[in-house]
Amino acid sequence: MTHWALQAARNTILIVLAEVLARIANSILFVLLTWRLGEIEASRYTLGFTFALFLIQFSLGGIDQLLTREVTKAPERSDVFLGTFLLVRFLSSALLYIVFILWIIGPFGYDRATNQIVLIVGATFVPDSLTVLFQAFLVAKNRVAYVTLFGAITGITKLVLGFLVVISGGSALFVAFIILITSIFSLILHSLLVIRRFTRLSISFERDFIFVNARSELPLLIIAILTTLEGTIDAIMLSRRFGPLEVGVYAASALFLNALMIVPTAFRQIVLPLITTQYINQKEKAFDIYRQSVRTLLIITLLLSASLTINADKIVPIIYSDYFSATIPVLQILIWSFVFTTLL
Repeated sequence: MTHWALQAARNTILIVLAEVLARIANSILFVLLTWRLGEIEASRYTLGFTFALFLIQFSLGGIDQLLTREVTKAPERSDVFLGTFLLVRFLSSALLYIVFILWIIGPFGYDRATNQIVLIVGATFVPDSLTVLFQAFLVAKNRVAYVTLFGAITGITKLVLGFLVVISGGSALFVAFIILITSIFSLILHSLLVIRRFTRLSISFERDFIFVNARSELPLLIIAILTTLEGTIDAIMLSRRFGPLEVGVYAASALFLNALMIVPTAFRQIVLPLITTQYINQKEKAFDIYRQSVRTLLIITLLLSASLTINADKIVPIIYSDYFSATIPVLQILIWSFVFTTLL
């Protein structure tokens, strides 16, 4: 295995571990809510996450990849890239959340209980959108271990607090507040680390700087939005037509898909700076890294998708007990989008 492959494999494992530790709490809480409070409460909870995933990409999705690339290319200007990107993403996220509030409390909302949970859980996309930029910066600086460590801290904190709320008889609304608080906590951890140990934040209002980076961001934004639409618009449409419960059935299968998507997302995040570094002087080697990466991911995704299709009827009852039995055939179909989304 070549040097780049060893580095990519090591860092990908760390990023995957960080994502697992951060996301597993959400998945476990979804299962706990299903067991303790029933399908309706769990469905409201997951509908909030659906909107959070949907909104985060519309708030300049893909800018984290741009940050990783630019910091790798020009580390001496990393303070300007990070500071400026944080500002524009915060402004876009805040504006988008205001629009979201007006949309939910207006004629397009749900019942009162669902609206409350959706607005609180959905709000997590604002701090999460900023946390992702700090993580992208750490990846560019080859400090992936910090991302893993903070993922563990955040995930464990969220899981412990959420678990205590659920077993003490708390509602999904209280769990929603726990999710939002831990998202803000994660942002604080990442920002303190980066600002104190790596770089200060600077903001550039230079016309050329803004124009060049806006042009580079546009295709990444389009890709992020299209990918997100593929993964979330169906759940949102189900909620409009059939209500939160049908979203819960769909989300129960999507939980497996979202867990698997950690692998290609992490691998892409790690390989990008490696390709960028090689592309400057050795374009052929950069393309070779890309080609081998796609081949590796294809083999992994085919094996995982086939395994879940065959064993869905055994795995789903283990996870959800007597609930969400309609998830089994949905999962057997939905899981194959994992292959195509990964290659995309």
